[in-house]
Amino acid sequence: MHTSYFVIVDLVIKSFTFLLIPIYAFLLNPIEMGIYAEWFSFYTLVFAISIFGVNSFIVVLKSKGIKDVNVEPVFIRFLAKWWLLLFGVVSLINALGFTFVLDYTLILLPIAAFSFSIIDYSTVKLRLEKSIKLYAGAQILTLLLVHLFPVVLTFFVPSAETRIFAFTFSLICTSLLFIIIFKQIKFTSRSYSKGIKSPQISNNRIFRYGFPFIILAIGQWFKAGFDLQLIKLNVGYEIVGSLGIVLQVSAVVLIASAIFNRIYSINLYNMIAKNEIKNWFFLIFKLSVITVLGSLAALFFGVFVFTKLITGYEYIEALMYPVMLSAAMYSIANYVSSVLFYYEKTALFTILNIFSALLHVFTSLYIISLIGPQYIGYSALVSNLVFMVSVILIAWLVQTNQSNQKCENQSPASH
Repeated sequence: MHTSYFVIVDLVIKSFTFLLIPIYAFLLNPIEMGIYAEWFSFYTLVFAISIFGVNSFIVVLKSKGIKDVNVEPVFIRFLAKWWLLLFGVVSLINALGFTFVLDYTLILLPIAAFSFSIIDYSTVKLRLEKSIKLYAGAQILTLLLVHLFPVVLTFFVPSAETRIFAFTFSLICTSLLFIIIFKQIKFTSRSYSKGIKSPQISNNRIFRYGFPFIILAIGQWFKAGFDLQLIKLNVGYEIVGSLGIVLQVSAVVLIASAIFNRIYSINLYNMIAKNEIKNWFFLIFKLSVITVLGSLAALFFGVFVFTKLITGYEYIEALMYPVMLSAAMYSIANYVSSVLFYYEKTALFTILNIFSALLHVFTSLYIISLIGPQYIGYSALVSNLVFMVSVILIAWLVQTNQSNQKCENQSPASH
């Protein structure tokens, strides 16, 4: 099945979700948007922690030809134990009184995150199986339940509380339907029930690959969630709502680039495996150009809608320009990082992300204290520029080192 079919399906579906942003901005006032933006920033953090990099690891294993029937049950049982631990931690935090403005919404974070983890894992499996009809059906089901259902409820009861509960409930229902309809979740396999264990995958290997993703998720939160908290403490939820809208628009670019990255990752990994670096570079260049053009289109659309059609949100234009450009830079870095992920050097990618996150924090503190909250988006621009350049440099060094090792290993055989 041609890769472009999956790209078209994803882009068509995601374009509908992009149009929902101004609808929510029209239905909710800036304060309600700010409350939801704060909750959603923590949801993205908990989701990234809960999936533990498994959705990336199965693609890497697929590209390396690992088709052992016991791989998936090992993944699922590992995640089940991890989710139980994570739910316990969140419950403890909730019991200690650390929560949001809507205090009872904290416990919804792991529930929503676990549900979407099932959806995301199943979607990746369908993509690997190259079943375009099932893949399109899964995406349409997600659009109807996860995205359109909360809009309908929020229309009748416009509040952040309604949107949070509707979003969580729709994720639960959709994940259950994915398990029943698409049957992509397997807890056991025939050979596993006979006691035959896989020599190719283990809990330790999953942990080594996935643990850096937790650090990565925390670093990513500091590039968005920290700014929301900083503005809330210094200005109020009204400006949090404005930044939340800008982050949602930039998320469209990040999601689109993640789609490209996920769909073309097998192609990129195969090119790396065959040492076809020129082809890898041209594919990266093509994806980067598309991402930059998409970022500019989303930028101008967002500025027009939230300055001309929907008013009441302060600093939208000042925030939109640097945040959108920074999203394009981060997307390019993710494309290039395919080298690090193929060679399972996730720790290097995480270290670079931590460094850029710390740079982001210090830059945000400087900007909001000395310049003003309307310019806080430039902290993302600076940190992601540094991140992009450093990822390109490290990826080049890793690939050069691996190529030299292959040449050394092949040279004795040639004599």
